[in-house]
Amino acid sequence: AAPTSMFTSIDRRRNIETSCVRAGIELTVLGPFSPGFESGVRAADLVIGEGATAVVAFSDQMALGVVRRLTERGVRVGADVSVVGVDDIWIAAQVTPALTTVRMPCAEAGAAATRLLADAVDHPAGTPASRLVLPTELIVRSSTGPVPHGGTR
Repeated sequence: AAPTSMFTSIDRRRNIETSCVRAGIELTVLGPFSPGFESGVRAADLVIGEGATAVVAFSDQMALGVVRRLTERGVRVGADVSVVGVDDIWIAAQVTPALTTVRMPCAEAGAAATRLLADAVDHPAGTPASRLVLPTELIVRSSTGPVPHGGTR
């Protein structure tokens, strides 16, 4: 988990909690951590301690730190533990194993935020705020695989 002061952290956590309940998957939230590489390295030891079979990191940078530390500890990423990041940064496809990630339309999000802000300024107080949901895409690469040993974590 990222710090709760990050507005995207609250939405992401709520969405993953809902998805896990629907799928019957046990969720353990670790953190909060800052969304960087070194935080992922620190979080990986907790992942091992929890016996988790999958990690959804707040960012690709954090996920890459998790991958590095798991690999150093002899964990086979993509076989023993699946790791997913968010952002689809350029290096995600270049590392080994290549990182499964959630791609978000960042440029479109910025343009939409500008439009929503302009609409809010143009409309009188009390008008309900607009909400816009933009499409995301799961980019599956080799850092994920089937659940080992029939686990649900």
